[in-house]
Amino acid sequence: MSQDMSANTESKQPWWKSEIILDGPLPPHEPLAFMRRRGACYVDIAEVYDHQYSEAEAKRLAECGHTFIEICFFKGIGLEAEKLEMERTKRFIKYLQKYGVRAGVYTQWGSLFTETFFREIPEARSWVQIGVDGKPIEYDNPIAQYYRWRGCPGNPDFIAFLKRVSKLAVEEFGVDVVYFDNMCLFENHDTLCYCEHCQKGLREHVAAKYPDPKALWERMGLWSAEHIKCPPLYPWSNHTEQANPITDPLVQEFIEFRCKQFADAWHDMREYIATLSADVTMMGNPSFPRKYNEQLTSAIDFWLLKDTDAFYYMENAVRDVGIRHDAVVSNIRGYRYGRALGVRFIPCGGEQEPGLTYCEELAFNDGHGHLHEAFAPFKSFFEANREAYWQNVEPATSVAVLRHDRSLTLRWHEAFTSMEMAQQQLMCAGIPWMPLWGQQMFDGTLERYKVLVVPGCSCLSAEEIDRIVAFAEAGGVVVLCDAVAMFNEHHLLLRTWPLAKLFGDVDPAGFAINYAGRKQFFPSFENQELGPLTAKVGKGEVVYLPRIRQSSEPVKTYEEIGGYDGFQHLQLPAHWRDLPDTVQRIAPGGLPVKVDGPETVMVEALRKTDGSRTMIHLVNYAAAAVPAGIEVHIDGAKSASLFIPDISHDAQPLESTTANGVLTVRLPSFTRYAIIVVE
Repeated sequence: MSQDMSANTESKQPWWKSEIILDGPLPPHEPLAFMRRRGACYVDIAEVYDHQYSEAEAKRLAECGHTFIEICFFKGIGLEAEKLEMERTKRFIKYLQKYGVRAGVYTQWGSLFTETFFREIPEARSWVQIGVDGKPIEYDNPIAQYYRWRGCPGNPDFIAFLKRVSKLAVEEFGVDVVYFDNMCLFENHDTLCYCEHCQKGLREHVAAKYPDPKALWERMGLWSAEHIKCPPLYPWSNHTEQANPITDPLVQEFIEFRCKQFADAWHDMREYIATLSADVTMMGNPSFPRKYNEQLTSAIDFWLLKDTDAFYYMENAVRDVGIRHDAVVSNIRGYRYGRALGVRFIPCGGEQEPGLTYCEELAFNDGHGHLHEAFAPFKSFFEANREAYWQNVEPATSVAVLRHDRSLTLRWHEAFTSMEMAQQQLMCAGIPWMPLWGQQMFDGTLERYKVLVVPGCSCLSAEEIDRIVAFAEAGGVVVLCDAVAMFNEHHLLLRTWPLAKLFGDVDPAGFAINYAGRKQFFPSFENQELGPLTAKVGKGEVVYLPRIRQSSEPVKTYEEIGGYDGFQHLQLPAHWRDLPDTVQRIAPGGLPVKVDGPETVMVEALRKTDGSRTMIHLVNYAAAAVPAGIEVHIDGAKSASLFIPDISHDAQPLESTTANGVLTVRLPSFTRYAIIVVE
């Protein structure tokens, strides 16, 4: 199950998979022209730009340890209008290359400035996205930028222009990375695109997916896709800020079409850049992994994007890792998503405690990410031991948490909060886990785990349910949580809970599903009141936990979970140990690694792909040091070495005992990061 992005065979890999990518505080990536057009900038901004794009600044960034810098190139103002500033960028790229820093250029994926761009290319007015009201979609945010319109990636002329911009960056500027900002179909507006290309594309998508008229009839009551149009809706108002299920079958198909449309354009762009140079890659900043309902609002489906050879800023992820809203707030989810899919994520944010961001990257992202304060002792330890402890590694966990994109799209308010709560509870209990995409239940990935947690996945198909049952029958453990399997994959209503067959000793009449209200906000069945249900299934076991969240009532508004920057949904309920205790109790053969310590200490367990050693990374997210005495239980180990890099790069004294084949080590106090190595 190796997902290593920095393998030892560097000579066979491109630089973005073999070199360490360390980003950080950057020169301005916005052109001076945009800052002045937007207004509210400092009066001495031109002098600031002159300094931050100087050779002295390039040298300073290199001396600070940065290996990659992203700088301004094309904002969508116009190639001629931005030409003067592009020359400044070209000079700065040469400075960066002189000091060994790779350069990525900021390029707008979707923004076209009406006052300047159309003056250069008048026909580009036909490239823009058209809103549900028939008007061009503006880039609207708290400071309305009405002079920026969005280009549609379904328009081949617009994509051809982006290729022209990429060609300029690669061939004339000598860049290492073409970085596309706003790599999505939605940004700061409340309408989808209804241009002629999207209308035609949706019809073709539906007709190709349902070539048999009977299949189309059974899906949405139509015999032909010839006259369908993109359904009118407002994704934020209708389904995100106010959490409403998505039940319209054409809207569901529209979402799927948009995700594929964007993924195809993204992949096409990457393939084109590869023809220009094998040494240049592409980067984007998708609305992932924290923008709720990203398939609807942003057309981001990472299962479709994973095979495009690029890496990504987690721009909407956690800006300041640490303790916020009385919860541990981290980028662990994004890093594990990247490991599961084989892509590299780079955070776009900061830290609350010195060294925390870098230590999080050491533990969960193979050392790639940002440099902030107090990273030096950890970085030098990493550089001395990268090959031994960080290269050619894979997850050493037996627990998977299902990420079910269909449920996250159709009932985000229910599935998202349940999924993140399940992940949070396992993390705070010291149990490593990995995400499992719904598609990975069928490609052999599921068989690599012993425990499958299914949290709030409300829209499972019959095939997915059969796969879950087969996993248990073969000896796996399944833990079902919250409102799981209350609808089919198209959000159609069910008479009886389809997983009831697993609990044969329970009154079957109590599994009839009741859908309260027209919005089906409260699907339930009587047997949920019995509390946890447990059953032996073949060689395995299934447990149903009716409630792992604080409340059984689903989220109804975006603000309930804290909005864009809030983390209230990660606050642990009083009964939060029910899930991790269940996993620990019934995991076949026990857990490979388990940590008993403060809820602020997160753990990652990785092993070398050749099986030679296991590395257990511990990161403390609290301001206070971790007290001495926390225990780490390691199955099948006989001895271990402990390193606390900010104290010493030598192994530290370690107390240990062995019982029933499990090595238990007790750690001394540490402030931020420790690593246990088991040979």
